[in-house]
Amino acid sequence: MEIEVLHQLVWIKWLLVAVLFVFVAAVGLVSMAMLKMGRVAEQMKSEQHSTDRLKALLDEGKAEEAIALVEARLKKYPDDAQAHWFLAQACYRTGDLHRSLIALRKTQELQPDWEATYTGPLLRVLEQRISDAGGRTDLKVVTPSPSPSRDMTD
Repeated sequence: MEIEVLHQLVWIKWLLVAVLFVFVAAVGLVSMAMLKMGRVAEQMKSEQHSTDRLKALLDEGKAEEAIALVEARLKKYPDDAQAHWFLAQACYRTGDLHRSLIALRKTQELQPDWEATYTGPLLRVLEQRISDAGGRTDLKVVTPSPSPSRDMTD
């Protein structure tokens, strides 16, 4: 009888250890999730601040400063459609129509659903202005293929 009770106590001890382990793991996971959510919230706030700053710079006629800010953002996030959109806007305002066209086409590539509202109207204006100036409007955005080239495999 005493051995049976002793075995049950050992099982209870190990069950308590297992419950404690699960509890500690759950608390750790919840803590990590909360930290990550805090970082995501900070990043979203930073991105909103960046967007507000870009809008303000463009409204103030400081397109060159906006271009510098966008270029820094694109180094960190090269596929940020909103950054390409602001680059297109800023380049348009500085008169760099070809660069604006390239940035706008990249925006369209990254965010095709913006065409009807945002990119399409500006694209038509840009193409018309470039065409009127005797320039080429067939500039294309070339995204490198993720597959290795022949030169690399030979």
